[in-house]
Amino acid sequence: MKLRTICILLALIMAVSLVVVSCGGNNGDTSKESASADISGQSDNSADNSEVISSEESQALVPHLDDTGLNLNGKVFKILAMDNHQLYQVEQICGYYRPEGNEEIEDDPVKTAIQNRNNKILDEYGVTIEVEACEGYDAFVTRVKNDFLDPDVDYQAFCGGSNFLAPLTIEGYTLDFYGMGDKSYLALDEEWWDPVTQGQMSIGGHLFMINGDLLLTDDEQTKCMFFNKDIVENHLGQSVAFEKHPYQLVRDGEWT
Repeated sequence: MKLRTICILLALIMAVSLVVVSCGGNNGDTSKESASADISGQSDNSADNSEVISSEESQALVPHLDDTGLNLNGKVFKILAMDNHQLYQVEQICGYYRPEGNEEIEDDPVKTAIQNRNNKILDEYGVTIEVEACEGYDAFVTRVKNDFLDPDVDYQAFCGGSNFLAPLTIEGYTLDFYGMGDKSYLALDEEWWDPVTQGQMSIGGHLFMINGDLLLTDDEQTKCMFFNKDIVENHLGQSVAFEKHPYQLVRDGEWT
């Protein structure tokens, strides 16, 4: 698949984890360590979840693609993901994830919304979104590295947490989003990309990881820190660790 087409297909995915474009090919066999799911069809309970489409929902999902002149009908955009059994880790790509041997369908409004988005992409552009989830970090990284020079790899991007993807970008397993140019039609300044994360992830004018404006795993895994104010205040100035009050570090922009 040409890089230009890959970029256009990637622009259709507006609410997924951090995504990188793979440097591999696109037509190979899937790994035995992974479970794959075709999420192009309606879920079994789609009739119960159907809603009246508003005028806003009836508009094109990605309007600027209308001027590309490309025929995407019949294309498959496949994402390699990592499954650590965290909430919505795989489902944020495909909605209802049904690995082989588990056909039970649950009624989840978030998964249904993602499923409906993917169905809308299929209806409007003829593009089927698929996901293949490797079981755990080791299998995921091994798969990416083994597929790097394989011309028959059948996925076009892979996604996961930044702590897992960062080493792969450093080792050269990804492409630079900024280096793809205007012809990629990614429209990186559009509202479906998160500008804050994009600014934080760019290094020296290069961008190797990107995510949409809605990152479900980020909301599900929001982190906080608790500390004992009395202990901190009693030890202020007595060591490097207590040189400043945590509140003051935040006010001074020095909290990391």
